Amino acid sequence: MTDSMNAGAGGVLINGESGDLQRPGGSDAIEFRGECKPLAGIIVKNMLLTIITFSIYRFWARTNIRKYYWSNTLLLGDRLEYTGRGGELFVGFLIVMAILVPVSIVYQIIEVFLLTRYPDVGFIVTLVYFVGFIWLIHFAFFRARRYRLTRTVWRGIHAGQTGSGVKYATRALLWGFASILTLGLSVPWGHVALQRYEITNAQFGRTAFGYAGRAREVFRLWWPVLALMGVALVYWGVLIGLNQSIGPSRAAIDNPDPDVSAAAARAFLEFWAILLAPGLVVWILAIAFMVRFRIALIRYLFNVLSLAGARFESSLSIWRIVGYCTVAFVPLLLVLVSLLIIVFVVANSGTYQLGGLGLPLGLIVFFGFFFLPQLMVHLLFYVPLIRHISETLTIENAEEVETIVQGVRDDPRFGEGLVDAFSFDVGAI
Repeated sequence: MTDSMNAGAGGVLINGESGDLQRPGGSDAIEFRGECKPLAGIIVKNMLLTIITFSIYRFWARTNIRKYYWSNTLLLGDRLEYTGRGGELFVGFLIVMAILVPVSIVYQIIEVFLLTRYPDVGFIVTLVYFVGFIWLIHFAFFRARRYRLTRTVWRGIHAGQTGSGVKYATRALLWGFASILTLGLSVPWGHVALQRYEITNAQFGRTAFGYAGRAREVFRLWWPVLALMGVALVYWGVLIGLNQSIGPSRAAIDNPDPDVSAAAARAFLEFWAILLAPGLVVWILAIAFMVRFRIALIRYLFNVLSLAGARFESSLSIWRIVGYCTVAFVPLLLVLVSLLIIVFVVANSGTYQLGGLGLPLGLIVFFGFFFLPQLMVHLLFYVPLIRHISETLTIENAEEVETIVQGVRDDPRFGEGLVDAFSFDVGAI
């Protein structure tokens, strides 16, 4: 496959020179050639067309982004290709909405009737609806993965996804209940079970992926998170239980003398702030370890993945990815907070003109909330993240991948309707 051939597919801009590509192996088996400048142009174009079409173009916008990422990723010297179309996503969305909207309306009517006349039954119906919604989330993500895989092509060979979305969603729901009942201890076992179902039902041509993950190895990554969350919850629970027996007297706070009452209230707040601080510190550490756990799972997945005798090995740097997160999301958070302050000031100024600056300020706020996050997340996070993954990923026996041939295809006709209907975030692509 040549660059010129790929450049003509779907009008996707591809970096690098045209001509036949070499076929590297080992540490160079996977390469990402994406750059920020052409991607920024695609994102800006997508945003403008999405606004003009009142959000309808977002299905084609997502397709354009995927085509760029896929076409700039090389496996053994040849580029991946994304063959999905925006129209497929749009039609899938319309089909799902035609089903979900009437169902949602009927449920709302039934819920109002039951809650007003039979509150106990209404509560049960609401609980069942909530559980069903969670089940539908898992089903939607499984179907979305299937769609993306079936639209992924390399050297004319399509990826695919077998398995049942119903079975996957049911297993995910049951493992969710198990994690609640075991206070999080079963999370590694649930993660490995679900990931094994996903991976072993994914295939490339006629060849299925292999998965050698073990729950005990995942548990080694998970237990620090679980321990820190447990310590924080127990610590705060004990403090709440002792609320009436320690600290400044609540009676002093209710003293009719305002000076005594104010002094007692300050002492009460200072006392509890000091006691709650250690629990807050532990909770922050737990969040940090959770981020580390999620990143470590990405590296672990590559290390237990195989395909047609080829094995993957990743030396992904957790701290490098944390750095990407910091560079991308901390400035973005500061910008969004600043924009919220601007909105608050303007809303409470009594006028929206502010000396003729109303329109410019409105455009800045609009761009900041709807354009800037996409630009910063893609350019400062996804691009360096994918490049780092490709640079740290090696393939043993990479030549075995070249023996894969195309198998029988059973591709879905339409796109990720459920994901679009619920506005779920499925990541960069």
